[in-house]
Amino acid sequence: MFDTLNNSKDLEDIDEETETETEDTEIPHTLYQKSKFYRHFFKICEQDKKMINSAIDSDNINIFYNPLILDLILKKYLPVLPLWSNIYPNLRDRDSIERFSNAPVENWFCQVKNNILKPTGLRLRSTRFIRAVREVVLSKSKESALNIDKNQCGIIKKKRIQTKNIDLGLESEENWNKKIKSEKKKSYFEKPINEIHPSKVKEIKNVDFYNNNLIRDDRYYTLGNSGVNYVVGYYSNAHPMKELYLEDFETLGNFKNFRKMWLSNFLMDISLHVLYRKNQHKDTVRIITTHETLSIFENTCPKVTHTLEGIWLLPLLINQNHWCFVIIDFDKKTFSFINPLKISNLNQTETYLKKFLLGIRAPRRFSFTHWRCNIFKHPVQKNAYDCGVYVLLFAEKFIKEENPDLYSCYEPEEFRIILRNLLLEMSDDMENRCLICGQLNLNVTTDWVECDSCKRWIMLNCLPPRLAPSNISENFTCFACQNYQNL
Repeated sequence: MFDTLNNSKDLEDIDEETETETEDTEIPHTLYQKSKFYRHFFKICEQDKKMINSAIDSDNINIFYNPLILDLILKKYLPVLPLWSNIYPNLRDRDSIERFSNAPVENWFCQVKNNILKPTGLRLRSTRFIRAVREVVLSKSKESALNIDKNQCGIIKKKRIQTKNIDLGLESEENWNKKIKSEKKKSYFEKPINEIHPSKVKEIKNVDFYNNNLIRDDRYYTLGNSGVNYVVGYYSNAHPMKELYLEDFETLGNFKNFRKMWLSNFLMDISLHVLYRKNQHKDTVRIITTHETLSIFENTCPKVTHTLEGIWLLPLLINQNHWCFVIIDFDKKTFSFINPLKISNLNQTETYLKKFLLGIRAPRRFSFTHWRCNIFKHPVQKNAYDCGVYVLLFAEKFIKEENPDLYSCYEPEEFRIILRNLLLEMSDDMENRCLICGQLNLNVTTDWVECDSCKRWIMLNCLPPRLAPSNISENFTCFACQNYQNL
């Protein structure tokens, strides 16, 4: 901690936050201000500051006194104090002699490492990591609420049988401090897994392939019984996410379950990149990623890397559940805000214009009075999940044309199918990329296996043990082809 306290950069950051902080501390604005520990110690620190300031003698200056260190401890360490110490139970019983320990936190991170990250063997994205953590927490809470014994949640350990013939020779191998690997416990609520036998090979007949070695048939790309979320396509020039996973790809065509038809930010970024490559004829149009757009409108973007010129197309996610579309022309100084649910009014458009100018820290030549707001008439969204599809429809129109007619668009259901085929067609060559993680087959130190049906390669480290072949030299059919054969 003392190394951090001596860091002048941290003190400067705390100084800037202190200057911008308002006197009204009753309303928490930032994450650390919402911490109960912060609120508690903030009052104590304010009282101490007042006492110190009233007792300071102007003739005798204390050179070791630095109020910024107090703010640094208050804002950077105290809000997370309960995370690294067992302080909650000790505050209830002040006479307790139990020592402080972070064992519960260490145990939790051990659970995350062994039960969530290690089985997958992949770098999980934030949304899927949170989803996996939620499943573990729900499972544990059910076990606690229903008072299920721990012995019922795991595999019964085998009893050790002592033999009569005990070898006490010195030639036996010493095993001091060697940990014996125990069988992994399974959750009481863990879903049964349908086993797939990779040795059963069937040739896929009459199937067309794209030039990038992806199968054309739309029915091929389903999760099936394997439950493995694999890479459908790879887009090397996309930013920031280059891999398109099946879980996101399915949201474009899962018409049976409307809850899974809402488009994620990963799919929005890749789809906009593909539409830009397919229809772009002018260099003046720029596609801004969903993360950059959100940071601009929330005024959290440290610095805008794009030059303030040409036409910007921005997909804006509002309240983490609704996609809107923003069109900005820096040359004509026009701003448009399109809400798929309704036709936007002038006041709402001006509000988002002010947020945008504040987020990009616009110079004087782009002040609010120099801009004109345009209102576009467009088809209105009729359900709760097609907002992302409408944004992609509008983006394609503005990429192709300067003043498009938004009413001449495809229907959302039709455009979903068109977009699925376009994503498959515009992907990079997938023959030499791992089906599960998307890495190129260039690592000679890792064992790979090739599917005899689709000719896709898979790293054995990525493949779940229940789906791995017993012998690499044998014929092998991947789980995706097996799902397709069972249709």
